[in-house]
Amino acid sequence: MSRNLRKLFLLLRLVHLQPQRLLVLVYVLVYVQWKSIVNGWMIAMNNHGKSSLLKTFHISNNIHSVWNKMEFLFRLHQLISTDIFNKNKNQQISKEKRLKHAVDDLCEDAEAELQETIYSLCEEGQLEEAVEYLCKNDTGFSDSHVYGRLLQACIDVKELAVGKTVHAHMVETGFKAGIFVANRLIDMYAKCGCVVNARQVFDEMPGRNVFSWNTMIAGYVNYGGIEEARKLFDKIPQRNLISWNSMIAGFSQNGYGEEAMKLFCQMQGADMKPDRISFVGVLNACASVAALELVIAGYAQRGYGEEALKLFWRFLSEDVKPNQFTFVSVLSACACLAALACGRQVHGHILRTGFQFSIFVENALVDMYAKSGNTVNAQKLFDKMHERDVVSWNAMISGYAQNGCANEALQLFEKMLESGMKPNEVTFMGILSACSHVGLVEEGRQYFRSMSQQHSVTPRPSHYAIMIDILGRAGYMDEVEYFIDNAPFEPDISMWGALLGACRIHCNVELGKRAAECLFELEPHNAARYVSLSNLYATMGMWDRVAEVRKLMKDKGVRKVLGCSWIEVRNRMHVFSCIDG
Repeated sequence: MSRNLRKLFLLLRLVHLQPQRLLVLVYVLVYVQWKSIVNGWMIAMNNHGKSSLLKTFHISNNIHSVWNKMEFLFRLHQLISTDIFNKNKNQQISKEKRLKHAVDDLCEDAEAELQETIYSLCEEGQLEEAVEYLCKNDTGFSDSHVYGRLLQACIDVKELAVGKTVHAHMVETGFKAGIFVANRLIDMYAKCGCVVNARQVFDEMPGRNVFSWNTMIAGYVNYGGIEEARKLFDKIPQRNLISWNSMIAGFSQNGYGEEAMKLFCQMQGADMKPDRISFVGVLNACASVAALELVIAGYAQRGYGEEALKLFWRFLSEDVKPNQFTFVSVLSACACLAALACGRQVHGHILRTGFQFSIFVENALVDMYAKSGNTVNAQKLFDKMHERDVVSWNAMISGYAQNGCANEALQLFEKMLESGMKPNEVTFMGILSACSHVGLVEEGRQYFRSMSQQHSVTPRPSHYAIMIDILGRAGYMDEVEYFIDNAPFEPDISMWGALLGACRIHCNVELGKRAAECLFELEPHNAARYVSLSNLYATMGMWDRVAEVRKLMKDKGVRKVLGCSWIEVRNRMHVFSCIDG
């Protein structure tokens, strides 16, 4: 190394540059052959002296401010060596730019190294030391993950003071917090009990996502600000499960059980499926049997049978005695899941509590056994009933129809008429379904006509859909089209769906395309409709149209939903799904 370079090495050591970085920078200087600046630095040392230069560069051991120091040296060199620059100005400017790029790369390298140090200290739990290293960088970090990692570490140990230091460093260095870091700040302040500061960060955010809203709501809930939490909840552009659970838990914890129950019912109305946390929140809110009954009934009516059963068993574990309406709801859930073993257990509870003679409970038992495939027990219970209403007959007829016992269903219907019981819409749903399952076309036509002509029951779209299915399966496509075109109302999803299914069976492309296009408008995100049309085209070998349907699905973001099945083993329902290979 030359004498001048050794002086340069010493000079840079005086400004506390790390030795391993020194060599890199020295070789960069040698590469660009910038002797004029080296000479200028030597002149500066001779004229001002070591102590004066050190005083001028009163600099901490922060390696990330190297470029600021180098710029000062460039300006100093310009003052001393103007003649050199004037002789070959363009060449010197070019070399200065090249050196600046080299130093910039060096600084980026050093920043990455400092980030790794901070990450390691956070993982080791040395939070204060990590923040000390953070503060050594007085120009801030370009990578937001550094602040995110530090704030998460503060959240984990609820270290408010250190979190404030990190926030202060962001402000002092002019770091513009994006949504990721701002959310961490809100979370840190909220979980450390400083809700006012959390709200200030929340209000100053230029943009928010659902996590921002949920975190702020949870902060208010945990520290008693239930009214403010509800105001934010009502303003959320799009709620998710966490939003609902936070508010339900907040109402429960603060003694607003009725409000929690109302919100739980609204949650179901919004097509949001509750989870275990939802159960816990609503159970804490339930101060009476009536409240629990309301929840179980809500689950059963909306098809959430598994959730209703979980809540019922929890209900019993709390030594709360159910009444007949609770049993009706639970049996409905068992019927929905075809959970026969579970239904038998509930039947046992009914016998022990003496509700077996309630007509509501008896109807529910018949329905449960029939829909679970045990039509023998269902018929026995039906025969033993001291009193029957239209619901009793409908449960048994629909059970037979669902299990493919068409003759039994039709015979029971005749007995119903003989008993003087007047059928209703549900009765004919069961009768027509029985005809559909075994292909009784003429009988189906007769029963459909008798609805309005003999029994004063106006056919609804659901009845039309079953008739379309009966006729379509049998190949009466002209009559099917007549049913569609002459219906006294606008055809709905069930009617067009039945038509599309019939077209697939009989390879009627044009009519199938018409049905599919109507379905795409009515339910554009139901993948089953696209798949049915695609399969129809594939059956006919129309592969170009198959590709068009698949492209349409892709353009609309429609994905095929995995099919699933379930089995009951040892009183537990196990759900299985398969991935389409």
